[in-house]
Amino acid sequence: MLFFNCIIRECYKSWKIRRSYMKSPKKLIYLLSFFIAVNFSTPVFGSFCQLEHGFSGAEITRLFATYSLSVFLFEIPTGLISDLLGEKRSLIIGSIFSIVSTIFFIKGNVVLLYVGEILFGLGITFFSGPFDSIIYKYCKTSDSKLNYDNIVSNSYTLQWSALSFSFLGCFYLTKYGSIRLAFLATLIANIFLLIITIFLPKLYINAEHNNAFFIMKSFFSETRSNRFLLILCFLNILFSMILVSGYLILQTYLLDSPLDKTYNGLLYFLAAIFASLGSFFYNKLKDMLKSGKIIFLLCLLFISICFLGLANASTVLLIFIFVCAYRLIWGITSPMFSSMLNKNIEIDSHRNTAFSLISLGSNLCSSLLLFIFSLNNFSIKYEYIVLSILSIALLLICAFFKKISIIH
Repeated sequence: MLFFNCIIRECYKSWKIRRSYMKSPKKLIYLLSFFIAVNFSTPVFGSFCQLEHGFSGAEITRLFATYSLSVFLFEIPTGLISDLLGEKRSLIIGSIFSIVSTIFFIKGNVVLLYVGEILFGLGITFFSGPFDSIIYKYCKTSDSKLNYDNIVSNSYTLQWSALSFSFLGCFYLTKYGSIRLAFLATLIANIFLLIITIFLPKLYINAEHNNAFFIMKSFFSETRSNRFLLILCFLNILFSMILVSGYLILQTYLLDSPLDKTYNGLLYFLAAIFASLGSFFYNKLKDMLKSGKIIFLLCLLFISICFLGLANASTVLLIFIFVCAYRLIWGITSPMFSSMLNKNIEIDSHRNTAFSLISLGSNLCSSLLLFIFSLNNFSIKYEYIVLSILSIALLLICAFFKKISIIH
């Protein structure tokens, strides 16, 4: 009871603070960018399943695959809902599901873990499109002249900074407290996120279409006439599949590594700092290389090296180096794809659905890949080798197929 009284008091304080931001949507969007990424439990979720419930490595992988499958099943419906209801309402719904899923994790039994993963995936689908879309629409409708690339770069930098903060917090919470404290801290952060979404501005651009069939037809019609957008969607799907799969099996990898489990949070903290730096310097990198395609090819090359490095790493130092480099690449590509997609989607009425379809494709591919890994009991090192091969294959396709040109 005392814990929930503290939550209520903090929520009231947060409400008073948020009122001062209502006249400044830019600040609210930056707050949204930060709190949408706060999750203290991520580095220790695998350890929690193993220590509290006796899950094996294959069972943990299967649990993560359930999350990916949940995202796959709900992406299209929630994308359509987002275009019908608007970004603000979708973000509110996603925040509520995040709160409920975290409560299920805290309650802690095997059934609730799977239900929690499903609800967590459902909540993520309400975030995937509206987060990128609300930033773009705000920049498009704002009276002040705002550089969209700068805003989205700053937003992703704040996201990775939030991960750094939460992972460092996880390190201290688990080292000096318990794993469950990480889940309680995540619950409080999710409540703050809900409050922020409630005060977000409503943005309407070409919102006169409220028919789900029209939205889907509109998107596929645009991809037929805009082949660059279609290619961009497929590249995003394949690259995201590789990144997400590598990230989801990382916790299982760390369980068998020489790294002490209490230092997982510290590793994730340092990796998130590198990801934040990647997002922060993306614009400078783009201005320097003058080519999105070169950036993408270099990212694929370094990702394949990181996966091979993890497959053969035998010391804690090497694990830290390759994981941090891996997240640096992720930090660079997140604002890159968000910016290119938003700039190449011409019709606002299906913007959220477009992002949902991309997330649908990447999560379908990653969930299938993870299920294959778990059913065949592949070793984690072999799984990283497979991901490295996929990265190299995508790199070669992009390098030698002349129609793939993302120079923007």
